[in-house]
Amino acid sequence: MEKSLFLIISTNMTLMCLLNIEQDQKMIIWGTDSGSILYVIIIQLLLIFYIIKCSISHSKEDFSFLSKFSKFIMITGILSIAIFTYNYIN
Repeated sequence: MEKSLFLIISTNMTLMCLLNIEQDQKMIIWGTDSGSILYVIIIQLLLIFYIIKCSISHSKEDFSFLSKFSKFIMITGILSIAIFTYNYIN
């Protein structure tokens, strides 16, 4: 669990650095505008919540909630393709 949490936090730090770079100049890399970076940070915060909740869950209701929550995270991840592409085109 510590490795995955470290990976998520380090990815967030990298994205925050990209956000600071974008304020200085317009980047033409797909998915690096501020809206897309904020979207990814929100998804990763949801993943951190999921990892923590998964490690402390014990009952059937907890795991049922985690199942529904993981499906929500997957759908938001799939929607990111459309959001990143729209931001790149415009």
